[in-house]
Amino acid sequence: WTSLPIVQPPDLLDPLQGDFRFHYAPLWVGNPPQLQHLAISISSAPVYLFDTACTYCPANNTFDPTLTNTLKVNQELKWPWSSKDIQAHTINDDISFEGILSSPQQPFGLVDSLSEQYWLRFREGLLGLAVNPNNQTTYTYSLLARLHKSGNLLNPVVGLKLGGSSPRLTIGALDPNDYDGEINWVERVESVNQLQTAVPVEALRGRDDRILPYSYPLTTVLSTLDQDIFMPNNSVYFLNTSYIGPQSLINIFPSGGYAVGCDITLENRKWDDVYLPFSVDINGVNYPVDSKDLVRPQSLGSTNVTCRTAFKNTTADEDPLLLGLSFLRSVYLAYRFPTEDCPYGHFGFAYPKGANRTSATISQKPRTAPEHASQCLQLVKPTTTPSSKKITFMPKNQYNQFGAEVEQTTYEVWGRPDDARTPLIGVKELPPQVVDTHKNSPFWW
Repeated sequence: WTSLPIVQPPDLLDPLQGDFRFHYAPLWVGNPPQLQHLAISISSAPVYLFDTACTYCPANNTFDPTLTNTLKVNQELKWPWSSKDIQAHTINDDISFEGILSSPQQPFGLVDSLSEQYWLRFREGLLGLAVNPNNQTTYTYSLLARLHKSGNLLNPVVGLKLGGSSPRLTIGALDPNDYDGEINWVERVESVNQLQTAVPVEALRGRDDRILPYSYPLTTVLSTLDQDIFMPNNSVYFLNTSYIGPQSLINIFPSGGYAVGCDITLENRKWDDVYLPFSVDINGVNYPVDSKDLVRPQSLGSTNVTCRTAFKNTTADEDPLLLGLSFLRSVYLAYRFPTEDCPYGHFGFAYPKGANRTSATISQKPRTAPEHASQCLQLVKPTTTPSSKKITFMPKNQYNQFGAEVEQTTYEVWGRPDDARTPLIGVKELPPQVVDTHKNSPFWW
């Protein structure tokens, strides 16, 4: 098993402020290995990378197929996720997590082109963790399934600590250093859109633990590619102070979203001082959601005195509830992926280690055990700490907290001689120019 660091955005931002909501994990691809940081998806199956020659792909740190000695073009497998928005072909190459868990000649997608409208703008590619043994086409591409079938994994599980300090992704075991409390396991339920990450939610709560009036249980999709919370008729929550609590201001958007008062011009006032009481009940256990991840910092899309929130509306043709990163950063998530001897799929919830949770909250116990717990959840506890192997890989640049490539050279800030020198993103792509700084030159300003 292995434990990997996750590159996380410190805050969940309004989309108008940039696409910084994804969480990235490192993957070593090829021989010699190229270090790629891929967006983590628990609801998607494929692993794909962006070719250096890809049209309209992100320009940072793309995968160069000419630099690996073990790549093979797979002529037999047509990449099944190609569409008008994303075109890719299947290749096979060696993949590993820090040299500890390896999948030789793993099939994955190498993206040739993206449409300009394609909204999933990952930095370097996608790490799909969803496993569906009932779909043989997608199962063939599953990295987790291949690691399990080859005997590389201590357990067929994944652990995700997305929020707080020291975010981690564990594969093959659940690390007790990442969570507090008992893991609350529930079995996956059927989703309207056939997603593999749906679970039953027993209640949504607002102020003073009051239950919002919906028809429970709610079939709920978990998604690391969505940052918001999509619920039926969110006005039930926002337009009733018994649920949302006292707010200085509430602003309604035509799209169905809401903003709350966060006037940062007031003395010592910060956007994350706003408090929205919200929690989720799953199998008899209540999970509070950190208010900081429910309110977005001020952006071009908000006024001087309001901040957008994480709550959106679902539609009639969707599952009634979707819990994105605004919720998932407040819990520890375990995934016992389906295997041939346990085809059901289970998700477990606990509290992230180091989160601000009371002992009474952490000591809650699940109401029931899943029906197939004895068949699927007899997991082996890790007795050793994984130690990464020394890997000689193709040199790559450093990344900021958003997963973006950062130029290693630093530069002075124009007109501010006392400021610290700073790196710049994308400076290598700027065309060189010669500027005569002599005051008598026509090019001086």
